[in-house]
Parts: sequence; structure tokens; C-alpha cells
Amino acid sequence: MAKAKAAWGIEIGHAAVKAVRLEREGSDVRVADFVVIPHPKVLTSPDVNVEDMLRMSLGQLMSQRPMEGSTVIVSVPGNEGLARFVPLPPLPDKAIEQTVLFEAKQQIPFPLEEVEWDRHLFRAPDSPDVEVGIFAILKEKVAQRLGLYKELGLRPNALTLGPVAVYNAMVFDRDLDRPNQPVVAFLDIGTRATDLIVVKDGRCWIRTFPIGGHHFTEAISAAVDGIPYGKADRLKAETATHQHAKKLMHVMRPVFDDLLREVQRSVSHYD
Repeated sequence: MAKAKAAWGIEIGHAAVKAVRLEREGSDVRVADFVVIPHPKVLTSPDVNVEDMLRMSLGQLMSQRPMEGSTVIVSVPGNEGLARFVPLPPLPDKAIEQTVLFEAKQQIPFPLEEVEWDRHLFRAPDSPDVEVGIFAILKEKVAQRLGLYKELGLRPNALTLGPVAVYNAMVFDRDLDRPNQPVVAFLDIGTRATDLIVVKDGRCWIRTFPIGGHHFTEAISAAVDGIPYGKADRLKAETATHQHAKKLMHVMRPVFDDLLREVQRSVSHYD
């Protein structure tokens, strides 16, 4: 099967819809186009109808960048799916699939018939060790997303977890699957959750924890009595240049501390 020469990648976040078009040029890939469409209101705002807001933002994307006939990949936030990594014992190749199925049943906290799941084997060329990455999302969540996309004329070829997309992009861009590369960690702070992606010798390890930009906004809103969520979110974005930057940083400090503890705990667990 021939590889697509171009593809759109779409991230539907709580703050905006982001899309990037990549095109192949020989063995390289270039960014041919990109667009960021902020939602009229952040989806975590208390008075927002999420589906109506997504219809507006995705509808705007589809009108600005028609994608008919294009390969389209849409990411799913890490906190809406599951990623687990399990080292496998030395096995003949024909026994691996059954072992992976067994591990999937152990690692996924739902009956397998209720989830869409896939796996990836990580192998080092100079090592017999094999590790399996198991990735899953509830079929119900997939159906909800695809139903809304179809309504707007968006027909993705595939869905992928956001942290897996980060891993794929960084491994390609920085050649992290080559031997003797340093261990690298990427921190992707979203609105509701943060993904930590660790890459070592091309292998992947992911942890998602429930701290994100929304929690910084809530800290500002709680500290300044009566301030609307939307204004608190704007203050957060303007903190670096705001006349009350020190005060804003002070009220957000507990969230920064929680975020740092989660990162440290994750790195300790990885080690």
C-alpha cells in the first residue's frame, strides 16, 4: 500500500481546534499549512454547551480548510484513553500475540469488547528484550466523537492518543529511535490534564495526570472573588506581562507545586 504524500493532523482541545498539514518531500516531511481556531469560550467554562461550541469551531475549520479526499488523523486527549507498557518474557514470535492479548485483558479495566484497542511492540536491534505498549479507548467515546465529526463532514482515517502523537512526532523529528540517544522527556500541558512522554532508545513511556491550564484558571478565579471564569483565563494568559504578575504567580503557586510533584512522582516511577 502506497504511503500518503500528505495528511492533516487535528487536535480538538478545550481551548482551540488546531490542525496541521504535513507533506512528504523525499525522506523528509514539511509543514505545508496550519491553522488554530480558538473556541469562542474555553470548553471548561461552566456555562458552555460543549457540542455546540465544537460544531462552531470544527465547522469553521472545515470551511477554511476543506479536507475532502485527504488523509486525516485526529488525536484523542490522553486522559480519555489508556496507555500501558509491559515488558514481555523471552518468547517465540508465534507466542507473542497470545501473550499480548492476555496482558491487554489484565491492563485494560474494561471488557475488551467495550474498547477499541491496539498494541505496539518495542524492540531494540541489539537486545532480546521486548516491551508492548497497549493503547485503548472506550467504544462509546469513539462513537460519540465520530458521530459529531460525521455531522460536520469530517471523516478521519484514524484516531490516536495525543501523547502517542507527540511521541511519533518527536521520535521522527529528533531521530530518537537511533542507538545511544539520551533519555528525553516531553511535558504536554493541556487544559484538563498533562501528558508526560519519556523516550529511551525509541521506546515510549506515558503517564497522564489530571492537572492542566483549567486548574490554574480556577486558582485565579477563587483568589479574586467574583471574577468570571473567562476573565480569569485571560489573566492567566497575560501573567508574564501583567502589572500584578507577582500576585497572579502567588495564587497559582499551589497548582505549580502539584504539577511538579506529579512530574517528580512520574519520573521516579519510570526510573
